[in-house]
Amino acid sequence: MNYWSETIKVNLVSATMSPQIDRLGQKLMRDYEKVGFADDKEDLSKLSPEEREKAALDDMIRSIPKQVIQYFMEVPTQYRLIYLLAFLYLRQKEKVIVFVSNCEMANFVQALILKFDWNKCCRRVEEEESKEQEKRILFGGNVFKLHGDMEHEFRKKNYFGFDKQRGEDEDGSLLICTDVASRGLDFKGVNWIVQYDPPDDPEDYIHRVGRTARGANGSGRALLFIYEHERGFLRYLKQSKIKPNEYEFPDSKLANI
Repeated sequence: MNYWSETIKVNLVSATMSPQIDRLGQKLMRDYEKVGFADDKEDLSKLSPEEREKAALDDMIRSIPKQVIQYFMEVPTQYRLIYLLAFLYLRQKEKVIVFVSNCEMANFVQALILKFDWNKCCRRVEEEESKEQEKRILFGGNVFKLHGDMEHEFRKKNYFGFDKQRGEDEDGSLLICTDVASRGLDFKGVNWIVQYDPPDDPEDYIHRVGRTARGANGSGRALLFIYEHERGFLRYLKQSKIKPNEYEFPDSKLANI
């Protein structure tokens, strides 16, 4: 960058301060200093790059609202999607965000939920199978998606479509998304965050969980799906002082899927 002069001051502004942004600032800016990401007692300029990353992560962990209740659930590989559908079936009157790893999975889950006749797939035991019923869609059809391959106007429409739903006293609302929705977006009244695919690191976990319990009086829950071989990620979270509780899903609720 060849723009420097004695009369120009340059600020690098980011909604979140990741280690990558920190390194970029150190590389490109003269007399680089971070503002607003450390306690008054701590001088980040005296820390090593590794210590800066740890300080930034600790700051993010402190930002997780106290009222967020965090869970994890170990799910057998072949039943992962079934557990997700059963969980969503029970939460239809609530506002739920599901994080997946890629755009194709977001498209697939949304299409699956919208096209299935859930009266047939999730019939309650006490219902008469011979009784004719209208096609039923979960969340009253309020099923949205958000990912990076969508056109801007379509993303905007889905964002506001999901955000305006209140949940609880009416049909709920469901958003299937990638990490494009994990930062910088403020959704009102989200009851549950479901991480169907685990994030790559604790920082991404924190950003996802932060989509619920917004505001001073907000509350919410977060559920992390893991395979048996992914339990190492829980140890990784615990090293970062994040300790979700195990979520017990009643097997009886799977019988109707």
